[in-house]
Amino acid sequence: MERFIIKDQKKLRFGHTTGSCAAAAAKAAAHILYSGVISESVTIDTPKGWELKLAVEDVHVSVETPNGKTVRCAVRKDAGDDPDVTNGILIYAAVSANNSGDIIITGGKGVGLVTKKGLD
Repeated sequence: MERFIIKDQKKLRFGHTTGSCAAAAAKAAAHILYSGVISESVTIDTPKGWELKLAVEDVHVSVETPNGKTVRCAVRKDAGDDPDVTNGILIYAAVSANNSGDIIITGGKGVGLVTKKGLD
């Protein structure tokens, strides 16, 4: 479902944030890791209460980590009708199992680290 905003008397289509793309990619990677099923899309709820269904791209499953299997996949950023420089790029997330039972979230090269509670 597309959503719009009127800005300066123009109807602009909403896109989705880089954070929503990262959350969706992480959810998709976790689902693939634990279910073994590669899905074409993933659904997330945004902080605004909107449900987004986003395509999952560039799925890679590897068994090269000390903890076993890692799944990496991406969601393509769509900035809507008011695009920024990240419009169209793939936002990646990688998920791997660990033996601690904890969830550990870190940022990659060029990406800031998570500093506030976010993903449940």
